[in-house]
Amino acid sequence: MVTMKVAVILCLVALSGFAFFNAVNAARQLRNAGCNPSSCGSLTISSPFRLKGDPPNCGNPYIELACENNRTMLHNWDGTYYVADIFYGGEFGDSSTIQLVDQSLDADVCSILPKSLVCEEEIADSIFFMSCRVPMTSSLYIDAASCANASFSAYPYFYALFSGQTLNETGFDESCTVEVQVPRPVGLQYSNITGLPRLSISDIHRELLRGYNVSWGCATNVDFSDRNGSKLAEM
Repeated sequence: MVTMKVAVILCLVALSGFAFFNAVNAARQLRNAGCNPSSCGSLTISSPFRLKGDPPNCGNPYIELACENNRTMLHNWDGTYYVADIFYGGEFGDSSTIQLVDQSLDADVCSILPKSLVCEEEIADSIFFMSCRVPMTSSLYIDAASCANASFSAYPYFYALFSGQTLNETGFDESCTVEVQVPRPVGLQYSNITGLPRLSISDIHRELLRGYNVSWGCATNVDFSDRNGSKLAEM
């Protein structure tokens, strides 16, 4: 009898979940009804993204892109990014990613570091620019002294540190402070390399100029502290 009751409860839960999933899908279909893809340069823009000027019901208003001089741009809450590519995935774009290039970077000046961008993957697939009170002897720390800038460096020694899959693998030293955190560039993602090659800070800077892929949620025009809040619930 108990087993039958449990089975009934599980069945009801499954049906409820299925009904909720269908309701969410129906709402998204209704929201994007009659929406044709937009384009800017070589990029096609559709849900969950939208292009400025698209009908109000098309795409997520918090991931609005702009077409400027035939280039797709994202004016985010923390600055401006060039959109190098968009990769659509999932029935409604739920798994879509976007390749962003930080427009504050200068190809010839590595002391202009990227804006800190913290996504859902806060540890894996990140690069940390860190200032330290004492020199680091670990090979995990890549000397970035040539790119140090007193305006953002709290301590005299400056390094780039690639994240590991866990905090222990990352090798944070308590004498250091993270000044900037960004996703790993496209060519240096955790899944693309086994063990770190002998990279210089110049190599890292060059890769940062190519941009990094982030989830559509990380590209929203909402402060990270509010990404789980009501604004995204409107999607």
